Amino acid sequence: MIIKNIEEQQRLEILSGISLNHSYNSLSNQTGVPRRELIRYVQNMRRAKDPELLKALKQRDTKIAAEKRVISDIHNDSFIDMTGMTLREKTFQNMLHFYKPELLQIMKSRDQKTAIGNLPVNVRKTLKRNGIITQRKTIEITKQALEQLNFMNKVKPDKKNHE
Repeated sequence: MIIKNIEEQQRLEILSGISLNHSYNSLSNQTGVPRRELIRYVQNMRRAKDPELLKALKQRDTKIAAEKRVISDIHNDSFIDMTGMTLREKTFQNMLHFYKPELLQIMKSRDQKTAIGNLPVNVRKTLKRNGIITQRKTIEITKQALEQLNFMNKVKPDKKNHE
C-alpha cells in the first residue's frame, strides 16, 4: 500500500499544507500522493492522534480564527465610518429609542426594581443583553442609559426648524 510508503519529506509537506489550510487536492498535487491515499493517511494519523497532525490542525484553526477577526474588524471599521459609532453603541441607542416609554416609566416610579419586574420577561432580557439595565441582584437602569435618556429628554427638536 502506498500509505506506508509515504516518505518523511512528503509527510512534512502534508503537515505544513494542513497547517496552511490547503485542500486535499492541492496537497495531492504538491506531494505527488494520490488524493484518496492522502485522505486515508490523514485519517489514520487522526485515529492515532499524531501529535504533529494535532499541532498542524491547531495552527490551521488559529489562522482561520485570525482571518475571521480581520474580516469582522473590516466590517466594524466600515460601520464606524458610516455612522461614527460602533455597532454596539448604535444598538444601544436604538434600544433606548425603542424602549423609551418603558424606561421613562421606570425612571418616574419610586421603586425601579418593581417597575422593571413588571416588564415582560423578553423585554427585560433584551434590556439586560444590551446593557440598559443591570444584571446584578439590584436591578436598575445603568448610568450610561440614564445619561442618554436625560439627554434625549432635554434635547427636543424645534418644530420651526422641521416645518
